[in-house]
Amino acid sequence: VAAVIADRALAINWSQWILPDLPAGAAGLAITHPALEAGQLVDHAACPVLSTAGDEALAVCVPARRRRQLRRAHKAACRRGCVSIMSAQADPKTFFDHLVRLHGARWAGHGDGVLADPAAEEFHRQALPLLAAQGLVRCWLVAIDDAVVGAYYGFHHRHRAYAYLGGFDPAYADESPGAILIGHAIAEAAREGAREFDFLRGQETYKYGWGAVDQWTMRKVWTRSIAQ
Repeated sequence: VAAVIADRALAINWSQWILPDLPAGAAGLAITHPALEAGQLVDHAACPVLSTAGDEALAVCVPARRRRQLRRAHKAACRRGCVSIMSAQADPKTFFDHLVRLHGARWAGHGDGVLADPAAEEFHRQALPLLAAQGLVRCWLVAIDDAVVGAYYGFHHRHRAYAYLGGFDPAYADESPGAILIGHAIAEAAREGAREFDFLRGQETYKYGWGAVDQWTMRKVWTRSIAQ
């Protein structure tokens, strides 16, 4: 595979080839070719990752402090009304409508969220049903009484789960719907056999509160050899 990638790349006119954000085990890391001179491999971005250890109850993988906070959030939500967490990948359109609304509400007054870009919104609106059909997405909603107050959009492939995007209604901030959904997503990922729960790029403080530790993606640069 690596040789084919190199041959195809060399068929294009370029002087420098940069591959950022390569995870461990990426095919790009194994690329070698007589016509390529590889530069130094360097760290690119930190991705906090939680080892789930097959622990649906979270007692092993999530720190005690965060588990206490999660219990308090559940109690606060139950005081507000009847709490339900629903899987929504069977109805991607309805889920995505909720996600757009709640993600926008979450970021209102704090800069633009990911879905503020119309092109990004349209991409996910079209991609989500296709990903759901392949069993790759994990879509969760949390409702208090009849109000959907939080949304979680993630992925699961083989033994790894990925937390991608979420949103919540600021009117329910004291009930921490975002935390409730992340806790639920971690437990479900462990139940499905995930060994790692990847919070993806970005060193936001809340990720480490769940017990995640940094795994780094790599950046590799190639130049054409002088002989070429």
